[in-house]
Amino acid sequence: MTRELEHDCIDETFEKHIKLKVLSNLTNRTTSGTKKIKLYNLENERLEIYKMLENTIRFNEGKSCLLIGPRGSGKTTLINNVIIELTEKYGKSFFIIRLNGLFQDNDKNAVKEIARQLDWQVMDPNVAADATFEKLSVNATMTTIMSLLDRSRLNEDDDEEVEEEEEYDIPIIFLLDEFERYTNSSKQTLLYNLFDIAQVNHSSRTSPIAVIGLTSKTTVREQLEKRVKSRFSQRVIQINKAKNMDEFIEYVKTLLKVEVDDDELNSNGDLQSCLNQYHECIDELISNKGGELRKMIVENYYTIKDLNSLKNSLIPFIMDLKISEFNDKSYKFSRTDFKNESFELLKSISELELQLLICSARQCLKNSLETINFNVSFEEYERLARKQNNTLNSQLQTMGNIKYTTPTSSRDLMLTCWENLIQVGLLIEPTRQTNGINLHFYTGGENNKMYHCDLNLEDIMKYFQSVSGSGNEGSSEYSWVEGWCRL
Repeated sequence: MTRELEHDCIDETFEKHIKLKVLSNLTNRTTSGTKKIKLYNLENERLEIYKMLENTIRFNEGKSCLLIGPRGSGKTTLINNVIIELTEKYGKSFFIIRLNGLFQDNDKNAVKEIARQLDWQVMDPNVAADATFEKLSVNATMTTIMSLLDRSRLNEDDDEEVEEEEEYDIPIIFLLDEFERYTNSSKQTLLYNLFDIAQVNHSSRTSPIAVIGLTSKTTVREQLEKRVKSRFSQRVIQINKAKNMDEFIEYVKTLLKVEVDDDELNSNGDLQSCLNQYHECIDELISNKGGELRKMIVENYYTIKDLNSLKNSLIPFIMDLKISEFNDKSYKFSRTDFKNESFELLKSISELELQLLICSARQCLKNSLETINFNVSFEEYERLARKQNNTLNSQLQTMGNIKYTTPTSSRDLMLTCWENLIQVGLLIEPTRQTNGINLHFYTGGENNKMYHCDLNLEDIMKYFQSVSGSGNEGSSEYSWVEGWCRL
């Protein structure tokens, strides 16, 4: 039975307020704030992590564990929720050191970041430069940090007349996001030192620390060296993908539904009523098997089951959703097709970048290649540019003795276009493995580095044929594409 929602209390202010909260969940903008984010079916994992960190804070127990789960499954949000709970209970009685393998991509940068965060949390900003944890050399910085962790002594009173200096242990929690990137180090020195201190029994010369590695690689434990693995606590917490469609839908509902604080409800009496209507709106949109939202969820579940991709698709949906005008029979969601992001990117790249992308796709098709480098693509570009000049000159000769030469772009300029294609994601670096370890570094030169072309030649040609056929403004600009795509 079709039911139209009452919308007299849904005004633009409340609707915008609700949408901002939903978008903050979808974009992970609130994960490092002071408010917890509701997660679906992760209570057991939360309790396990909470108890482990609480034992480190209360009883000075050193622990280490790995939190493994798909991207977008809530690993970082889960950890942040636990940290917020511990902070509310224990205040500032512990330190948090956050590292990310994407930014601190090697041991040297990680050590500097640890020192910087320790300086920020422990030291007076007006302290002398030689009294900080960060030193001029990385080795000196590492020595200072290890000395702190070994001795567990933070002296707030420097008066030499005091017979016994106050000694106290402050637990330190290390959070290593993108943990698998730290296993690429040849000796894994950072991991060895952290695990070594975490696994020993606490004494007057060791500081209690907990190390949590967050990763999406299920084989990351096999990438640890033998000496590092021997000091790891062997505790692994696994976050699995949804086992069935109902569970996947409940996860989406958790993302799209929001909770408000008591203070917000007290200041806005109608907010709760409007929020209830919004939740009813979401429930009906999801339960409508022919609706756009239901189609997005089902398509994602039965194809890639990628939560990040689903979140990106839900953002324009929520932005376009009109709660006050919602009717489960008549409401339709009109939006740009976001199913293939690569096609949308074709509109944003320059003509030279598009020509280079077509040349890459041509070489992959002609030679049955899986990957291609800049040198091969640039040779194909020069060949097609010469062919285009010859064709144009032959046409002009019928009009008279006219010769025209189209300038060919320089190699340096086309290399910049190649780098832009990599940056936007139309050229993807393939994963290479040696002995089970991913190689993220390449020393053979940028021109010879191999990439996978995200779109094949047929896809590019069909896309621009559809653009030209639709009669959209600017479609004549791509009239040359079909000739370049024809082998």
